[in-house]
Amino acid sequence: MNKEEIKQKFLDEIAQTEKRIAEYQELTKPVAPDVAIGRVSRMDANQQQIRY
Repeated sequence: MNKEEIKQKFLDEIAQTEKRIAEYQELTKPVAPDVAIGRVSRMDANQQQIRY
């Protein structure tokens, strides 16, 4: 591989990593529970979001 090919490979990897970061940020946003009962309800709401 020459210098340009290596550079392009790094740029491709950076772009893919940035895309994954954006996806993970969407998945880790806070969840508003339907019924605010307390900590257990929030944990359950988070579990529901992960499943669906």
